[in-house]
Amino acid sequence: MKDQPTPPLSCTLSSPELLNRRLTILKAIRNATTETLELSNGFALRLPVSDEWRKKLEEFIAFERQCCAFLSFEIQERPADSGLWLHVSGPDGTKEFVRTELMLVE
Repeated sequence: MKDQPTPPLSCTLSSPELLNRRLTILKAIRNATTETLELSNGFALRLPVSDEWRKKLEEFIAFERQCCAFLSFEIQERPADSGLWLHVSGPDGTKEFVRTELMLVE
């Protein structure tokens, strides 16, 4: 079986309305993140546990799937630490992309 080519590490979202909505969601996630963990191939962000935040994360993932096909996402709810975690990972270069393009971590 042939390996699938890795999509380019760049955002392909072009509609101004969608881009603005994406930026609004990114800002909300940045502001609500209470902890960041560096993973071998990305980051995990801790956010408040709530149905509202789960919906916002699902909306964020839907936008990112439209423009950044190389990213992988996972939402985890950890009752023991009262955290809703968003894992963002991908191929080499993903950490830098998350820092510079998504600006989700410092």
